This record gives sequence, structure tokens and C-alpha cells, in this order.
Amino acid sequence: MKTDCLHELEERNESHAKWLHEWLLKHPQPNVQQNRSVIVAALIVAAAILVAAFIVRPKGERFKGIGNNRVLDTQTGEVNWADPK
Repeated sequence: MKTDCLHELEERNESHAKWLHEWLLKHPQPNVQQNRSVIVAALIVAAAILVAAFIVRPKGERFKGIGNNRVLDTQTGEVNWADPK
């Protein structure tokens, strides 16, 4: 013995399930495994960029004295006149 309210709720539930099934057929879900592999690849590339930046960074002093009044800028390769002390 079903009441009108219970019958109406069951119809709504069936209607919603049918709508959801149709929506899923029209909008297929992305492949989760493929998304994970893309994320892992992006993390590997980012790590490689960080390691390369760490290896290539300049080491030592930026300015080196190359004479009495001249200073070599090791980052740009320019020779500048040193300021007197």
C-alpha cells in the first residue's frame, strides 16, 4: 500500500536517474588514469627545470678585480672602473 507522496517520490527518483544516465551519455567523463599521467609528467618537467636552474646558476663572486682600477662583472662580462676607496 503506497501513499501518493511515496509514489510521487519514486517517480521523481526514476526521472532523475533517467536524466542523469542521459547526461552521462552526452558528457563522457575524462579518463582519470590519463589525467594522472599528465600531472606526473608536468611534475617531472618542473623538477627538471629546477635542477637545471640550480646547476647553471653562477658560482662565486660577481665582481672580480682584474687590475688596479678595473673590475670584471662575471654575470654580464663587462669591465668597469672600480670606485676609489
